[in-house]
Amino acid sequence: MSKLLKLAIGLMSGVVLFAAENPWVGTWKLETAKSKLSASPKAAKELTITVRDVGDQNVEVNIKGATNDGTPISAKYIVPMAGGPNTYIEGAPPAGITEETKKIDERTRNITASHDGKTLRMNHVVLSDDGNTITGTIKGVDNEGKPLALVEVFERQ
Repeated sequence: MSKLLKLAIGLMSGVVLFAAENPWVGTWKLETAKSKLSASPKAAKELTITVRDVGDQNVEVNIKGATNDGTPISAKYIVPMAGGPNTYIEGAPPAGITEETKKIDERTRNITASHDGKTLRMNHVVLSDDGNTITGTIKGVDNEGKPLALVEVFERQ
């Protein structure tokens, strides 16, 4: 094999590895000063989200935090990067509520929460161009049917 061909294969391997890196993977902390949050006792006041690649074009999302009244928040679920239903491992929503992620582009996802097929809320999630901020704009109703209009800003840690 010629040196030029070996170099070309080596460069292509680097490109494939670089392209395979997932910009969503990492640890993200809720920045309350930059967010528009709910004052409801059961609404989040602090959150840390850890996203890790688990293979087969899936990521595991692990959420830890606390509500305004101090109740701990903990959930873990699998998200297909190409879009599809979120599969909960821990801290699943109440019975009948499902979540599905739709890939809009490499940096944008829409997460729809439904109850028995009826849409409750949409979370429009955007990863910034520099890859250091995730902004989620949530509109709809909560699990009790109360109106929601939130903006959650997360910074890479």
